[in-house]
Amino acid sequence: MRKKLHTDDELEWLDHSLTLREQGVLDVNTLLLRRKFFFPDQNVDQRDPVQLNLLYIQVVAPTISSPACQEQLIDAAKGVAHSVEGIVEAAQQSCRDDKLLADLGTAATAVTQALNDLL
Repeated sequence: MRKKLHTDDELEWLDHSLTLREQGVLDVNTLLLRRKFFFPDQNVDQRDPVQLNLLYIQVVAPTISSPACQEQLIDAAKGVAHSVEGIVEAAQQSCRDDKLLADLGTAATAVTQALNDLL
């Protein structure tokens, strides 16, 4: 039964209070960076690629293959696209600065492209 289950029991966790050398980690050892305890994503520094990758591996990667999750993601992307369209329309009706409208159009295009890339 243990062979069928994949748990973290097989992992040897490092002690954060000791150096790698003190724990017997050699230069030839390969380390897998993971967080031992789940943490909410509001505590993640969005500028830190390591934290973002760990977060993706945890709450996102396991669920993204779920059809229900995919449907929610598509619905959320549609909602964002609709909101962007509303912002562009409102700006076109109320703003007469062609430079600002062009900048907004560029930003809206970038958001649309990001949503398409995500989907």
